Amino acid sequence: QDLAPRNTYFRVLAQQGRASEAYRHAMDLDRQTGHQDAQLGMVIADMLGHIGLHGDGLGYASRPTQDPDLQIRQAEYQAKLAAKRNGRQSVPRLAANLVGRHQGQYNAYIAAGDLAGDNGYLDEAVHHYQQAAELSPEREEAGIGRARIHRTRGRHAEALQLFQAAV
Repeated sequence: QDLAPRNTYFRVLAQQGRASEAYRHAMDLDRQTGHQDAQLGMVIADMLGHIGLHGDGLGYASRPTQDPDLQIRQAEYQAKLAAKRNGRQSVPRLAANLVGRHQGQYNAYIAAGDLAGDNGYLDEAVHHYQQAAELSPEREEAGIGRARIHRTRGRHAEALQLFQAAV
């Protein structure tokens, strides 16, 4: 059974302020599918993480999968949790490990850039976004990530220019 449409439905519900309903439906579906679906596990983990219960989401974010993009999302979730537990100083190592485990994968560089940028390692974030852009210049996430870093640094005109070029 393809759960992708339902997973999208849960995300939309949560974004519309109906998180309780989304969580209940996701948990019901998780029970019905035998607590095996890795993508549904990530949806539930993201919901738990959104309210600060990252540790409770770890089991959901660690389900076996052969999907390389989902593996990267799981690794990013686990790295964010490790950064919270081990302190901000662990972020450069965690980001490098994420990229090292998923070498050559565009989404791994984006995830590493997001992790670094969200924790104040702006130069490292730009480096990861630049690596992503070199892999797939036609994709927009790297440009948007770099725009966010420029905005954080107070360079609003450059941020807007990068954002407009990306989209």
